[in-house]
Amino acid sequence: MKAIQGINPLQIFIIIITLSITFPVMSDSQPGYDNALNDNSDPQNQDQDSALKTARIQLEKAFESYQQKDIKQTKAYLQKAKEWLTQSSLNSNTEKVKFESEKLAQKIENFYLKISLSTDQQENSLARFWHQTTSMIKRETDQLIHSYVEVSTTEKTLKHLLDAKMHLFTAEHDLFVSHDAKDATEELDKVINNLNAASLVAIPLIREKVESLSNNIKDMIKAKAPTEEFWKQNEILIQLESAFKNLDKAKQSANPVIKIHIDTIQQDIKELRHQIDQNNFKQNYDSAMTRLKAIIHEL
Repeated sequence: MKAIQGINPLQIFIIIITLSITFPVMSDSQPGYDNALNDNSDPQNQDQDSALKTARIQLEKAFESYQQKDIKQTKAYLQKAKEWLTQSSLNSNTEKVKFESEKLAQKIENFYLKISLSTDQQENSLARFWHQTTSMIKRETDQLIHSYVEVSTTEKTLKHLLDAKMHLFTAEHDLFVSHDAKDATEELDKVINNLNAASLVAIPLIREKVESLSNNIKDMIKAKAPTEEFWKQNEILIQLESAFKNLDKAKQSANPVIKIHIDTIQQDIKELRHQIDQNNFKQNYDSAMTRLKAIIHEL
């Protein structure tokens, strides 16, 4: 990355502090954080960064209350999260985050109106809301870290790449936690759209890398629904498939008790095939995120 020039000591201090920010997973606690940004704080007196972080905290509390089947408290935290997201939208200097905050606030409002029973689907929705706010915080952080770039082709490229990274991070939950193909495809499509926009304004060297990454992510989208040919490309999966078919033949002459055991083995083979496929896909996802970060840091 090129050297940072023309920044005063205060800006350097802000960048160093920002780089130290970490983003815990849903189950992690955040000692002392709730005291600094408590339930009674006023959204109108907080800046964009604090508003987003407080919204995320309220969603984490809503998730915890929902797991304890306390619907009343869950709704109270959801209401607070929506208010903070609305304030985040009003304060945001980033149009993308402003737009996404507004959309998420509306989603939470709709969720609030229909929440009543504890279900896995409802719990996943809460977890996804939290993941989305984390993604937006990362987007704002990236914007601050890279704010020194001049108004140029580089800045235009950066904007689209940061948006692509935000949606790729959001897709992580849909791909590996909730396994929601519809949401995952929507997020990955947004990644592709932002990469395409970046390639239109990028310098040739960066454009080549962005287009290559875009093609890889398109391949990932296709691989989410593996075809018969996909299985044949992996030696382990070929052997598992062969074992499954041999067990089918064995069942034809087996007694009822043996058939039950064979069915159990075949179910284990199915789960193992799925696990191997998911692991391969996760490696592709991690590689795509690493490459996208590398391109961003080249600007």
